[in-house]
Amino acid sequence: MIGGLHHPWWHDLKPLTQRHVLRRHGTKTIQRFLVILWILNVGSPDVGSRRLIAVQGAQASRSASENLSASCDGRQQPRPGAIYSAVAHLNYGVGLDLRADISIPGECEVNLPIDVPVRELGIDAALALPIVEVTSSEADETYGVGSQVTIDVRFSSVVQVEGSPTLRLRTGCHDDSCSTPEVQSFICRASRGEFAISFNGETMPNIDAGVSEEGLRRILQEFSGIERTTVEYSTWMEGTTTVEDPGRASTAGLILGSRGACSENGTTVTVTFDSISMEGDDGNLPLLELDYLNSPVNSYTGMSWGNRHRLWYGWLNEEEEEPERAEKDISFGGYFIDKSGKAIVGDAGLNGVELGPAVEVTPGWKPADRLAAYTGGSGTDTLSFIYVVQEGDSSADLDYYDESSLALPDNATITGENGVAANLELPPLGYAAVYRLGTGASLAANKGLVIDTSPPFVVQVDSPNEARAYGTGEVIKIDVVFNQDVTLEGEPTLVLETGVFNQEVDLLSSGNQTLTFKYVVQEGDSTSDLEYASSTALNLNGGALYRTSENATTQALTVLPEPGATGSLSQNEDIVVRATTANIIDVDSSTVDGEYGAGQDIYINVTFGWWEDDVTPMLLVSDSAELWLRAGWRVRATVHGAINGSTQLVLEEGHELTADDIGETVSIGTSERTLLNITENEAEVSGSYIGDDILEGNPVVNVSGSGYEAATYHSGNGTAYFSFLYTVQPGDKSGDLEYWDELAFKTDGYVRRVADEGATAANISLPEPGTCVAFKGCSLGANRDLIVSTNVPRVENMTTTKPAGEGPYGAGDEIDVTIRFTEPVEALANVTKAPRLRGIDRWSPERNS
Repeated sequence: MIGGLHHPWWHDLKPLTQRHVLRRHGTKTIQRFLVILWILNVGSPDVGSRRLIAVQGAQASRSASENLSASCDGRQQPRPGAIYSAVAHLNYGVGLDLRADISIPGECEVNLPIDVPVRELGIDAALALPIVEVTSSEADETYGVGSQVTIDVRFSSVVQVEGSPTLRLRTGCHDDSCSTPEVQSFICRASRGEFAISFNGETMPNIDAGVSEEGLRRILQEFSGIERTTVEYSTWMEGTTTVEDPGRASTAGLILGSRGACSENGTTVTVTFDSISMEGDDGNLPLLELDYLNSPVNSYTGMSWGNRHRLWYGWLNEEEEEPERAEKDISFGGYFIDKSGKAIVGDAGLNGVELGPAVEVTPGWKPADRLAAYTGGSGTDTLSFIYVVQEGDSSADLDYYDESSLALPDNATITGENGVAANLELPPLGYAAVYRLGTGASLAANKGLVIDTSPPFVVQVDSPNEARAYGTGEVIKIDVVFNQDVTLEGEPTLVLETGVFNQEVDLLSSGNQTLTFKYVVQEGDSTSDLEYASSTALNLNGGALYRTSENATTQALTVLPEPGATGSLSQNEDIVVRATTANIIDVDSSTVDGEYGAGQDIYINVTFGWWEDDVTPMLLVSDSAELWLRAGWRVRATVHGAINGSTQLVLEEGHELTADDIGETVSIGTSERTLLNITENEAEVSGSYIGDDILEGNPVVNVSGSGYEAATYHSGNGTAYFSFLYTVQPGDKSGDLEYWDELAFKTDGYVRRVADEGATAANISLPEPGTCVAFKGCSLGANRDLIVSTNVPRVENMTTTKPAGEGPYGAGDEIDVTIRFTEPVEALANVTKAPRLRGIDRWSPERNS
């Protein structure tokens, strides 16, 4: 192409040697031709390299005098050195590119001669109507099995249809990559001889029993439609002898272990039809027909094809021809000849010849092109066809098979209004309309219809839940994701591996490519990494799962990735399911270690979970909660009876002393003793009771001891950490603050995990006081050193700076007095008057504290 000008008329350019003008023919001006002039070697150095001039019809007319003009404004006009012309006919397929140009000085113009050959134009109303385009009203998208695709074939004018035309579409398999080759096999058990094979009405006789794999492959490929095969023989028995010529007996009188198609042990011949080309072929081939007599009959002549050299088995007496008795075996023709040369008819299944029959090991499968059925349009310029997508169909951009795909079976006709048969040639495959060529647009050029009938399959199993531990009542959503949109019928379930008993969970929702299942953790479920039970854990339960289409029929594959493999739930997520309920694993404090007195606050934190690094949010379902601390001092019992000087006490009913109090300090009246033993209402203390005898609770003497102070719930509901606030009360004391016992968490409701559905109550037992549990946590006392002391300070002694007896002191003498208290004290900064020491009749000012 030069300057965009295309073949075929390029080589027809001829030089012009004289001027030419537009000629007229009768009363019609020839304006349907495009005249192209190519100018080369213009004389002026100012002239550009080339110029294409397109002139249509009468516009090309110029006078001879115009062409002879040699000057313009006193300047020399460019003159072409050679001029070529050609006529571009509308039916030639010409492309024009007028980018090249000639530089013309000033306001001058160049007039060139033009030749328009005389051509006659005619109109023939009897010509066949052509096809303008093939298109579809369907959306450009992917269609699967069951989808209906409407295809429209538009003619240049109205057509009439008789019968049912068809439109062949390119939807089948046209290479080996999309087909499954047919595999057939047969057994040949013989010592020597020849046999025949027939296939699809054709016969190949006189095939030697010792033919090699390559030889048999070549023979099979001589059948019509068989392009390429693979032939394999089974392994012959170890220890047998092989001879070069299967047609001759060995020195032992037998041919053993032949490497050919037949052997005395029996050879399995496997034939794979790798490539076939049979009209209307769907890949499923007719079986090979085998003839051990090698005497197939020609159906046309009635005579045998072969030379009747049949298959043999056993010894052959060279002096005796084939025994007549052998012909009596009508099953497989099996026989053998003993060493004496006597012919004996053998058992065909054990001792005789065995050849076939051929069996189909793998059915061949090759998707065929589909025919779109005519649905209507007669009396219009557009005929409509319906194509129903079927299993195996495939097309990346749907089009018809070729330009002759519009067929008229069973005497069908398509004619114009003039009765002339329409031109059924379709536009070139894949091409858009080329109006100057008179060709229309193909289906693939107009539309982008994709045919894909591959079944949807599972690409992964995942969960939108947070990767953490879950327990009873919590909901875990599990997504089964397919590679294509699916449509569900029925109620599928998914079986999960959850410990001793697997859980079969129900569908929560479905949409597009995803099925979502809902798993509510049950009491006793346990797994360190949640997974489904197997690759077949998705059960449709009698329902169906289809690839989404207008008429869905392609069933989805429900096989899941192998558990633990890429794409499985356990590979995508780390979800733990606990068999036990959550419990309190640690008690600590955010308050620093130290000594605290009345009115000071101590915050105590209780942690819920399973292990130290595996906590879980909890929900307090109650109006209140308390944590009882062993920090108070209160009446624990009342004495019912006691004798002065005795260590035995009888207590009133309903006292609070228990065996846990043994070893603790108690106050009996004003005396402190150690509790040595407690049995129901009888107590033993370390020292004697001093006081009036007590009879039936009279006089009243109380027994005081360590009591609890309540730390009240402060915050943390909905988290794994509950905070309690303890404000030290007057009289509280503890050398190492601790809760009362394992049951010191008190509530009038209950605590459970934060769950989508009802979870069982958590175990709110506390760690044993003073202990730590491996991989969990510790009690408050084991974690922290918090001291509570609220004793009232008492004066322990007073001293002066001068020893006694150094007096007398006179007026004006200063005496420093030091007062020592039993507890640390502090002089309040807001005291406006200093404390004074009272003597006999004087007050002394405070010096320091």
